Amino acid sequence: LGLLQTFEDTGVTPLDEHPGLSLHGYINAGLVTLLAESVHFLDAFDPSVLDWNGQGAQPSAFHAEAGYATEVSGRPWVFSVAYGGTREAVALALPESRLSLAAIYSLTDDFEAGLEFLVASDYDTEDGGSGADSEVISFLLRATF
Repeated sequence: LGLLQTFEDTGVTPLDEHPGLSLHGYINAGLVTLLAESVHFLDAFDPSVLDWNGQGAQPSAFHAEAGYATEVSGRPWVFSVAYGGTREAVALALPESRLSLAAIYSLTDDFEAGLEFLVASDYDTEDGGSGADSEVISFLLRATF
């Protein structure tokens, strides 16, 4: 979904439909949850629509995540680590890779707080990116009604 939403956000409008492949898997084994997903375009775009080093891009993206649920001082916590990346997606303004660590604490049955640390690495300058890394710390508050 993120790859397709990015088309809209960057103003890229594919002239033709392009076949793609999406794979995903989810395993919940007690306290551990594993998730993996991948999206691939099967054909390259016209270079005037979506460029990759002077040729038509054939972008793809993947994401893998592991979560561990436990109790600390009698309250539920979830700890997670995630890694994702893209290929030939510099024109879509997506990072080449992303790593995140998160912890979410249930304050009550209906209220959670969390903290996430994210590092995103842009494509190298020779691939059309900035070569820069960005680091973000996010604080989450969530209420369930």
